[in-house]
Amino acid sequence: RFRKGFAGALEHARAALELADELDDDALRVEALAILTFLGCAVGDPEAPAHAARAHDLATAIGDPVLLAKANAAIVDVLDVRRSVEEARALLERRYEEWHERDELLAADALSRLAYVELWGNRWQLAAEYADRAYELNVQYGLEVPWIHLPIAVIAAHRGQLEFARAHSERSLQLGEEQIGLHTPVHLGTLGIVALHDGDPHAALDWFGRSEATTTKLG
Repeated sequence: RFRKGFAGALEHARAALELADELDDDALRVEALAILTFLGCAVGDPEAPAHAARAHDLATAIGDPVLLAKANAAIVDVLDVRRSVEEARALLERRYEEWHERDELLAADALSRLAYVELWGNRWQLAAEYADRAYELNVQYGLEVPWIHLPIAVIAAHRGQLEFARAHSERSLQLGEEQIGLHTPVHLGTLGIVALHDGDPHAALDWFGRSEATTTKLG
């Protein structure tokens, strides 16, 4: 399922944008550009910021709130990579205020992203609160997938809550096996951090190696 990794996914996203251009459909363009931004940010594509800006311009012109939410998410993807804490925080707080009474899953996505932003901004308690709330909302809707454990585990590892980080990462590995046949690389790396702080550098090296191998496989 993941044989072609991010490179293959980017090929499909570019093809989707070409098709949207052929159809002259701005809504499809926004969808394709948002995916291109997400994937591009993951692999360091220098075109990702331009894709996000174009998606935002198109979604603003269309005026559809769902498309605008996706375009805003693309902008946040770029800000994530740049570690632009203040800009990302302001955009995500507005996004949460807009959606928390209208669509709890979009609100949960904003909270999950805010958790990382506050981690980078050294407000770790607030980051943990956002991560917990995002997790609760997703589980409430029956959407327990590997990546909703990510911010909780990463923040807990930063705060020295090693058993808590280990529990969420191990649960994610189990979900990854069951749902997608893949271990999430950041959880593998988080378990390496936990092992290192536990005084087991050999286990840490093994976890880091597995994380690197999975990341390389995904491109």
